[in-house]
Amino acid sequence: MPAYTTMPIRPTLPTKQRLLLLRLKGLLPAALRPCALLEISTQTHERYATCTNETEYARAPTKLNTQFNQELDVTGNCLRVTGTSELAAALVSRSSFGVQCSPLRSLLLGRNSIGCGGVVALKAALKGPLSSLQRLALDENDIAATGATALGECLPELTSLHELSLRRNPLGTPAGIALLRGFVCAAAPQMLSPASASDALAADAAPAHQDTGVQGRVAVACEPGGGDARPGAAPGRFREMRVLDLSQCNLQGAATEKAIADALREQPRLQELALQGNHLGGGCVNLCASLRQLASSSCAGLVKLKLGGVGLGSHGAEALADPLSRMKHLLHLGLGRNGLGDAGLLKLMDAFFGLGVLRTLGLQHNDLGPGCSARLAELFLSLRMLQDVRLYGNNLHLGATGIRPLEACRHIITWDTDI
Repeated sequence: MPAYTTMPIRPTLPTKQRLLLLRLKGLLPAALRPCALLEISTQTHERYATCTNETEYARAPTKLNTQFNQELDVTGNCLRVTGTSELAAALVSRSSFGVQCSPLRSLLLGRNSIGCGGVVALKAALKGPLSSLQRLALDENDIAATGATALGECLPELTSLHELSLRRNPLGTPAGIALLRGFVCAAAPQMLSPASASDALAADAAPAHQDTGVQGRVAVACEPGGGDARPGAAPGRFREMRVLDLSQCNLQGAATEKAIADALREQPRLQELALQGNHLGGGCVNLCASLRQLASSSCAGLVKLKLGGVGLGSHGAEALADPLSRMKHLLHLGLGRNGLGDAGLLKLMDAFFGLGVLRTLGLQHNDLGPGCSARLAELFLSLRMLQDVRLYGNNLHLGATGIRPLEACRHIITWDTDI
């Protein structure tokens, strides 16, 4: 039995051709070791798809296309650190075997438990042959401090990114700041380490008159909004970024919130932003200012905004009202678990009425009382495109009238199911 077994790619590619990840170094021709990634032509794909063991793979036709497929999806294949290292080596060396390869545009590595070691292994590829990536998904991979810092060091090379997804990775606050600096420090010679990010946290917490020295060092390396601190540097280095998902990444505190706000200024064409599950607190004033800048740009603007559990509160609702009123193309809005209360909701109500194309609205677990019911019913009935409203976890049913004011729009409300 060879040391490696076959690992088929998930059959989700939009093209007619499919990729197979062949981890059969002992069976592949010597000239193709250690290149583990081969594109199977359409004519031979069916033959490969019916193979059931290593011997049949070895006997299958070896005709290859002259160009590499531009999308690689190995989601949920348990690559771990070892498999990711082999994959990275293959991606770095695949052009050295006489096969004409077009640049890889999409790399989907979610749910592979690659950990920090896997990201470090990918570092050379991300800085080299994968620098033209447009889509990178690393969801649910147990990436923590070291991995986040390594990815942050790669970000200045990945300015062609359209989508970056790191959902459900325990990045942590210091490493998260180091990662976010990668959007801003596009030409910085040295990235912030987690230790330096910790210093930045302390500096943010220090009194204004106290000079810790950290803010000065950060200002030299990273100039928010300008990408590069050098004179004449063009703002908005990540102008092609459309999707940023940092949900449930254990990012907390005012320093992280400011780092996110600075990063968003480098992404003027962002359309989808997911930050839910990160308790940033403080009303997210800096974040709301960046959202206002995004909403005021000449680009299409945000169509999806997920801010559940970021700690807006009533104060943050006031700061969010203005940018929200400018998001005329917003389709999905999530504001659950923010402790808005009746006061915070009323501050947002005028902005809500302007979201004419809104499809989904999350207001669950926000301490909303029965006094909001009539106003909410008026809102829901005025938004003709609205399909789903999440109101569970509130106190709307209390009081003399209960939820009767909402009966007319009950068909679009989710009361008690967390979806």
